[in-house]
Amino acid sequence: MVGFVRRFDPSYVQAHADIEAGVIGQPFLVRSQTCDMNDPEGSFVRFAPTSGGIFMDCSVHDIDLARWMLGNPRATRAFASGTIVLHQGLAECGDVDNGLAIVEFEGGARAVFYASRTMAHGHETSTEVIGSAGMLSIASARTATGCRRAMRSACGTACWPTSSSASARLSSVRWTPSSPPVAALHRS
Repeated sequence: MVGFVRRFDPSYVQAHADIEAGVIGQPFLVRSQTCDMNDPEGSFVRFAPTSGGIFMDCSVHDIDLARWMLGNPRATRAFASGTIVLHQGLAECGDVDNGLAIVEFEGGARAVFYASRTMAHGHETSTEVIGSAGMLSIASARTATGCRRAMRSACGTACWPTSSSASARLSSVRWTPSSPPVAALHRS
């Protein structure tokens, strides 16, 4: 049994409520990623023969979120590709340490997933939901200084706030054509 805990994270709950309220129009694309910090010893390589592969290990929550944000459609096709960047031992069981997948859903919606076991800077998750009238983005903490480009549009370039504090978490960014992006920075 897998507990889909991200459904209870306040930032994802808010994003789902915004979708249900029609804030971004009809959602049609979810881009989501889960990237684990690189383990130089590759302990997951020993687990790989029974793990189900990178998407079962790293993307199960992203897959659940995509279906939830899109109204729980049934997947009709999936395509995947991956590569081994650092952990050659994964080749023995047909696994990879970085993978991309595209899933097509009934009704025409799509999802793109990126999974990595090699992030040098640490664990990172993010999800974007793109709709016919805007987008929502939910991201994990950013520790770099500066800004991350959220959207380029007629109203200019929007920057998301970042923080050097590990306790700061960017919870969500909303953009619609009638309003500039709005970001909420929460401190725990």
